Amino acid sequence: QEYRWAKGVQRERRGLLVRAEAFGAEGFGESAPPIHHDVDPHALAQEARALIAGLDANRDDFLAELDARGVPPRTRCGIAAA
Repeated sequence: QEYRWAKGVQRERRGLLVRAEAFGAEGFGESAPPIHHDVDPHALAQEARALIAGLDANRDDFLAELDARGVPPRTRCGIAAA
């Protein structure tokens, strides 16, 4: 399927599918850079893992901890959605 936008046609999108378990539930989110940026999804995943290393998703202040670590907005959004 093609997606047409102002800068052309997009045939694929690279990013992260985030799965999180917290408070006895499982959720999913996604994080993808702008489509005109060529990214390595494996590098994005490694970066995301490093940014959340040691954090406990079951803590009430989990999102505040993400903010304190300077997690990029797109990555934070995917994690928060999950």
